[in-house]
Amino acid sequence: MSSLEKIIKSVLVEKGIDSTDVTTIRSIRRGFEKLLETLGGNKDTIKGGSRTISFDESEIPFMKTVLGQIYDRKGVIDKLLDKTSKITIEDVWTFIQQVIDDEEAKGASDDELANLSDFLTDMFSYAPLYFAQRCHTLIDMLAINTKDLLSHEQAIHFLRIQSVLKKEITHRIAESAIRHSANAEGIELSKANFNDDVGCQGYLELEPSVRKEYIKRDKNMLAIIQDDDDLREYVEKKFGKKAEEIFNYATKDVVD
Repeated sequence: MSSLEKIIKSVLVEKGIDSTDVTTIRSIRRGFEKLLETLGGNKDTIKGGSRTISFDESEIPFMKTVLGQIYDRKGVIDKLLDKTSKITIEDVWTFIQQVIDDEEAKGASDDELANLSDFLTDMFSYAPLYFAQRCHTLIDMLAINTKDLLSHEQAIHFLRIQSVLKKEITHRIAESAIRHSANAEGIELSKANFNDDVGCQGYLELEPSVRKEYIKRDKNMLAIIQDDDDLREYVEKKFGKKAEEIFNYATKDVVD
């Protein structure tokens, strides 16, 4: 794993620029964070409970390309950063596809392209953004097809839809709290069974791609707990220790 700052410095060295220039490093970092925000990503999600943003070795070439374009102010990255209109899910997908096509043209293997696709869709939260936009589209379609109703009938219709959504949200919040607690319990049991302080030994028996999904989930869970005081209190009170102690492996590169 390499930190974002380390990769930025590497890009500057390759360009013959002073890699100790704090102002330049900050400027590139801000550009990257702006790109994430523009395309729907979140730096806290990428951190996954860690203090810094880091990337796997296989992701470094792509990151160098992105950071290099941010510094040079050219290429597709600069166009995205300069775009004043709202970025749509189609824009995000077009960007992802262009990156993949560029890497394929450079001779990347099918496995490398698949890994890159997973990396990009995860970084920019493509899947949840796609389905969220689909839901917005469906609501818009519903609104269009209520024009034959009287105003109060339209209101009643949408109040019913609103009630359904509120129930789903309440259910999901409760279910999420239970899942966080259950997963924390599983990690603590793993520590006890393997007599260690890791808590993810069971993942070693899984296929690499599946193991990666579980680890990503745990890191996301820790990040959510750290951002939700009520959830933190619920989990920590039940287990009598800090969330960071329970999900301690998620703050480090314990498992590749």
